[in-house]
Amino acid sequence: MTNCKRVITQEKVDKMVSRHPFMREQVHEAMLKKYLAAKDDIRLCPKEGCNYAGVIDARPGACVDALTCNKCKTEWRDPLHMT
Repeated sequence: MTNCKRVITQEKVDKMVSRHPFMREQVHEAMLKKYLAAKDDIRLCPKEGCNYAGVIDARPGACVDALTCNKCKTEWRDPLHMT
C-alpha cells in the first residue's frame, strides 16, 4: 500500500503526456518495465539498449542453466534459477 491520495489511470497519464511524444514513450516504457519486473515468469534482457523480454519456466524445481535473449542473443544466468 502506498501513501497516494488518488489513483492515476493509464488514460490520465496518456492525456497528460500526449503533447510530448518522447515523454509518453518514457512513461510507457517505465510502466512496462515495472509490470514485467513483477512477473515471476518473465525476464528482461540485461543488455543495455535491448528492450526484449522473454518467458521462462518459473515452476518450482525448474532448472535453467543459462538464458538467451531471442533478440540480441545475449546469454546470462538468472540468480533465481542457478543450478
